[in-house]
Amino acid sequence: MELKLNSAQQAAGILAVFAIGAITKNDFHSQVLIHLAATLGFGLILFYIFQALTKQTKNIWNTVISCLIIFLVLHYGLKPTDAFAAMIATFVVLVSKFFLEWKGSPIFNPVVLGLFVLELLALIFPNFQNSFTSWWGASYSLILIALWMAFYLKTYRKWALTLSYLIVFALGVLIFYKAPPSGGNSLDFLKFTFTDSTIYFFTFVMLAEPRTSPLLKKQQIIYGTMAGIISILSLLTNFPTSALLAILIPNFYFFITKWLMLRKMANA
Repeated sequence: MELKLNSAQQAAGILAVFAIGAITKNDFHSQVLIHLAATLGFGLILFYIFQALTKQTKNIWNTVISCLIIFLVLHYGLKPTDAFAAMIATFVVLVSKFFLEWKGSPIFNPVVLGLFVLELLALIFPNFQNSFTSWWGASYSLILIALWMAFYLKTYRKWALTLSYLIVFALGVLIFYKAPPSGGNSLDFLKFTFTDSTIYFFTFVMLAEPRTSPLLKKQQIIYGTMAGIISILSLLTNFPTSALLAILIPNFYFFITKWLMLRKMANA
């Protein structure tokens, strides 16, 4: 019998390879494994608890995808509070999936919302200051991210969104980037940024998340351009959480456009 994986299972499989590579690269460090338990393990437990409580039928593979992304981008630390922080972010993700949806779809990317809440907590509570988005497991393999990009663009067709974001960001760097005292220039920064897999993970895995980003080409261009502008402002100002806002604000724009469209149709 031929085994055929759906798109969610394929995405989970690619991210699982990312996770295995990150774990291996860190020599199976105990804190990395604890981090995996606090994200994927805890997330799966919450999935079954929330599903039983709400009687909702959810796709478990979407939860696996979200938890693996949290695992790969949230910094893992050496203290017990770091694992607790990962559990908080994971909890927000699952709450968003089960309780913060509108007409069956999330308003905000659940992963980004979880990371955003955690970074807000880090601004208030010193014990969470080491809990930040470091992209530690997403920045080591251009080959794997190329595999994801090939899968994603073939499946979801969001060239307009991803290209508009990358072009706006690159132009913003060329025009506005100011070199640090240590030296370098905008071209050096662009070369470093675009030869590292982090920006592609941000763009293709998180920014262009299927259910919180648009399908129509015009909306995709607006969405990607908006994210690119916010990313440049983030780079120039170093404002806390602003990298995540580059996803959350376009998410809200997309939600508003859907709401207005449905309202217009209802009043027609």
